[in-house]
Amino acid sequence: MKDFPVDEFRSVMKDFVCLKKKYSTYNYQEWKTNLSDDNSPSNQCKKILGRLKELLEIVLENLSVQDAEVYTCKGASYFPKVPWVGIMFEGENPTDGVYPVLSLYDDGFIVGCMESISRPQLNFASRCYSAEEIKKGRGSGAQLFRYVDEHCSKKCQWFSFERIDELTAMQIEDAFQSAIMDYKNYKEHLIGREKWFDVKEIDDAEHFEKWLIEMTQIKKSFVFRGQGDSEWRLETGLGRSVHDDDSDDRKIDVDKIIGFEHESLLAFRREIARRPEYNVFSQVDLLALMQHYGGKTRLLDFTFSPLVALYMALEQYYGHTGQLKTFLRHHNQEIEREVKAIAIWAVDIDELKTPDGKELQALLGNNKRQKSEKNEFIACDCNSGMFTHKRFMAFHDDADKILGTNISKDVSLGIDVVIPSANNERCSAQEGLFLMPRKMSETFETNLCWAFQDASNSILRHVTKYVFAAELVNQIQCCLDRFCITAKLIYPDLTGLAKSLNKKVDFRGEE
Repeated sequence: MKDFPVDEFRSVMKDFVCLKKKYSTYNYQEWKTNLSDDNSPSNQCKKILGRLKELLEIVLENLSVQDAEVYTCKGASYFPKVPWVGIMFEGENPTDGVYPVLSLYDDGFIVGCMESISRPQLNFASRCYSAEEIKKGRGSGAQLFRYVDEHCSKKCQWFSFERIDELTAMQIEDAFQSAIMDYKNYKEHLIGREKWFDVKEIDDAEHFEKWLIEMTQIKKSFVFRGQGDSEWRLETGLGRSVHDDDSDDRKIDVDKIIGFEHESLLAFRREIARRPEYNVFSQVDLLALMQHYGGKTRLLDFTFSPLVALYMALEQYYGHTGQLKTFLRHHNQEIEREVKAIAIWAVDIDELKTPDGKELQALLGNNKRQKSEKNEFIACDCNSGMFTHKRFMAFHDDADKILGTNISKDVSLGIDVVIPSANNERCSAQEGLFLMPRKMSETFETNLCWAFQDASNSILRHVTKYVFAAELVNQIQCCLDRFCITAKLIYPDLTGLAKSLNKKVDFRGEE
């Protein structure tokens, strides 16, 4: 057993403080990119993390921790100002798991167990600090409060840089031992260590036929979304501006994104005011109309028809990916790879948690919508087979008021079900609806995961991802043609006519 070199640890932390003070005006690209210059802030930070990694490996050795490795990150993704060093156990990775971590902030560092932000883990939030607890002395800054509140275990410990000279080796090792035990307890005792959704692979003709039969027997409350690459995550157009790892837009403050959304809605309403058929549209109906005409919104398209979702997945597969290939952005480099599968997401909207009554009442204020005594809302038209349910009015009112009052940064996590106006002919033909994340500061998947938090024991029955091998594309296309799921049906306007004519002529101009 080695003595932990606490003097070296203090020296590393002081070097980091000096680095952050020197580059107090944070430049996203400058820190993120490994420049050839050894004195670049990115490379200096990388060297500091390398030294921390060596020190943390000593801790692991002293604690007899096996089957784990130390991972370093300059923090160039969701929290680009927070470099960190984590302990990755088997089966965990930085974007899909739970792990002990040391996170470096401006005025101190945290040691604790945290969850990945892009792939939320079930039952983790109940074990996190409240904002009030954090404000009592566990750091400073709104970003730190939110981060620890929503992603770090209650057993995390905060150390201030102002008192770094008082730090002992025992405190460091005890903090990591606590974080490791917290991780192990979470893994062994809490439900839902798997992904928060189930995955079913359809890799041959027989499985595809079974899937078709399964879809005829599935609950009517399931809605579906097709995606042309099974590797794509669930995220809205507006959400990708905030949560895309490698997007320059990540620098944009979430409050500004929400403000942009609010101002866009106001401008859109002013511009279409001359059209009386749109004057009665609610805020969320306007947002659906904006999305219909290509606007970047927080709505994510779904459909009550699994075959329509399958059509959309094929359309993206052929149209977006070109010659059956796609480009993934990874550390500002374009990597070409073959698309191996398409996907259909299935979500049981009848199991979504209804918005909190008190919070909804606060949102409604004095502008409460006049409703009938039964307070009922027809979820959709007769095509879907859905039933009348009070909960959908609550979802619609909640979404409308969030958009109308521009307060989405303050609401809780969750999903609102948005049934578009009957005036939207295309959405009606596609048996479409939208799912809207309530909290834009978090990913769509985070909102969706926690919308089922009251049903954590059976979460896998409520969200399923069907993955179809690319080899089945031709068979899927023939199946859709057999069921008359064509462009003329999906797009009941001139767009559908044009798309249907395109299929009759190949790219060489031969019929």
